[in-house]
Amino acid sequence: MLCSEDKATVLYGQRILDENLVGASELGSEIAVLHLWDTFSKDLDLERTFDRAYKVSKHHQIRIAVENIPISDKKLTQETAWGLLTQMMPPDYGFTVDLNWSSLYNNFPQLKRYRHRILNVHVQGYIAAAGDNAYTLKPRSGGLDILGCLAELCREGYDGYITLEMNKPKGEEDFKRALQLIKTACRANDYSSKIRNLCRKKEKEDLL
Repeated sequence: MLCSEDKATVLYGQRILDENLVGASELGSEIAVLHLWDTFSKDLDLERTFDRAYKVSKHHQIRIAVENIPISDKKLTQETAWGLLTQMMPPDYGFTVDLNWSSLYNNFPQLKRYRHRILNVHVQGYIAAAGDNAYTLKPRSGGLDILGCLAELCREGYDGYITLEMNKPKGEEDFKRALQLIKTACRANDYSSKIRNLCRKKEKEDLL
């Protein structure tokens, strides 16, 4: 909506963003994940789009974390988009790295360069067998080693949020198993900060 050329659509998008930030703040959330751009747009103007978002978000204390959602503009990559946003955003704003999208684009090493601005790591995947009585987490797309990437980030000092979105869960046990796998991967590298579980089918509440 914020990428639209239609003024009414932009204003509607800004109103939705404002309502979401109000709700997230009332819930005590510290971070709101933002899907900033239109994933189907072939011609993105990141500066204009971020400015439209910031006109709303600057009135809230909650920190914004722009996610590495898919991008269709051939002039940009997720990495270059983050580089441009780093120059635009206030220092307390940052990024959400969704490991599934990172797997799709095979760009985890590139996005990891912005680890000092990563506010949230989003684990989007499913439980898969990994030998006798062993399990792992796999992304929906690509072949990224989710648990290995989490361990690597924690080893290099990441101590922020980790959120979970399960794909194809077979029941409550899958959620418990996934959380344990995440905790084990992080504990192996002395990860001692907050690990929060966000289990949902679609990101709606804090997202636009």
